[in-house]
Amino acid sequence: MLRLIILALIAVAVAALVLRLLPRLRTRIAAILRHPFVRQVLFGLVFRLIRLLIFRR
Repeated sequence: MLRLIILALIAVAVAALVLRLLPRLRTRIAAILRHPFVRQVLFGLVFRLIRLLIFRR
């Protein structure tokens, strides 16, 4: 479980670094996330993956 948390923190840090260094990518992602359907699908998949990883037996 600790390994999963560390990997998630590393992934968030890498994503933040990439978004900071590539402003075109940041604006494109912001434009994509403005659409409610796309945002709902993406966050729904992320939350489902988190639930599967946390509550797996």
